[in-house]
Amino acid sequence: LILAVLMRGQVHYNIIQTEGEWLAAHIIIFFPTLLFTLVALYIAGLYDPKVIYDRAKTLTLLIYTQLGTAIFAILSFYTFRTELTPKLTIFFFVIFTVILLSFTRSYSLSRIRKMSKMEAVFWSNNDNLTQKLDVNYAPFMFSLYRSSQDILSLPKLNYLVYDEKVLNNDNLLHIEDLKQRGVTVFSYNQYYEFLFKKVDFDNLYLDDFLRYVSERKETPAHYVFRRVTDIACALLVAPFYLLSLIFIYIGIYIQDGGKIHSIQDRVSFLGRRIWLYKIRTMRTTDVGAVLNNEEAKAVSNKLGNTYTKFGMFLRKSRIDELPQCINLFRGDVSMIGPRADIVGVFTEMSQILPEFKLRLLVPQGLTGWAQVHMNIQPKLRDEYKERLAYDFYYIKHRSILLDISIVFKTIRTLLGREGA
Repeated sequence: LILAVLMRGQVHYNIIQTEGEWLAAHIIIFFPTLLFTLVALYIAGLYDPKVIYDRAKTLTLLIYTQLGTAIFAILSFYTFRTELTPKLTIFFFVIFTVILLSFTRSYSLSRIRKMSKMEAVFWSNNDNLTQKLDVNYAPFMFSLYRSSQDILSLPKLNYLVYDEKVLNNDNLLHIEDLKQRGVTVFSYNQYYEFLFKKVDFDNLYLDDFLRYVSERKETPAHYVFRRVTDIACALLVAPFYLLSLIFIYIGIYIQDGGKIHSIQDRVSFLGRRIWLYKIRTMRTTDVGAVLNNEEAKAVSNKLGNTYTKFGMFLRKSRIDELPQCINLFRGDVSMIGPRADIVGVFTEMSQILPEFKLRLLVPQGLTGWAQVHMNIQPKLRDEYKERLAYDFYYIKHRSILLDISIVFKTIRTLLGREGA
């Protein structure tokens, strides 16, 4: 921003009275734009580990983000009627931001690649776990070691990730010895969750997970934040819902003349049954089903309880979700949390995976960690298991900051018409 202001001053030098006052005035009026830029960069996904290594995608996202910033800045200047309307400064600000962020991202990428050349060891007896960690956007490529003596004898070691199954009294002492030498140490599950933002369900220590969750209690600050967010969102959505009813009624009347609303029986916090309100998008109310394979999924998309044409529009535009402001007001669900399942889905998945019930340990939500990370709505058993891995991550790391992150990522999901 300072570079942009100074550059504009060189172009129109005659308008500068005192350089300090002129610079301060621009920084004040640009403050909302700076905040918008930071939020937009996060929403666009530029801090997603998967994007870091993709220079072309980084540049594309930067350009789109800064075009949005320019539009926001112009609208804010004219909305608040500021004395300055620095269109040329906005132009320089957008150009310099794209150039400097691209440069710093490229520099950071070169540093990360240097890190990947550091000695990183994975201590495990399981070859499959090593393959999970060695992905394209991982900071390190690991060498697999099975013996503590081999690891201790290495002349140089920077990073160690250990499989929890190798732990015993002696190996705990060895790990502490490595920490004293300056080695950065992670457990496998810590590193996996950092990398993929979900738990490794096949390597989950359920007793430790339950102990960890049982010892944590929702803080009063988090509860207040959650309820204030729920009520604020409900108040914001309610007018749009009421105004859209006439349009929805006409669309559904032309389509098939059926009822407007669909009321679904769902399982919420601690197993409580709730009625979730939605605009009807299908020919009949969805009672939920878990499919076994892709073939069954393909057939279900063609036959049975299908979307109407108007319902497909309502679904893609998310208009069908508007009546859920009623559930937010009532406290049936929260804005953030694992998605409340239809009773049929919950019952079947609980029989397949007994751990599935544990997603009810926290209040269920309209959007959640799984919804902003999965690009599909789960239908298959494996897809529900994948969603559960994200839900467990949320339950384990639940906080105000994580909820705020989900809100921002939900905006990206809605704008991109993706997510589960």
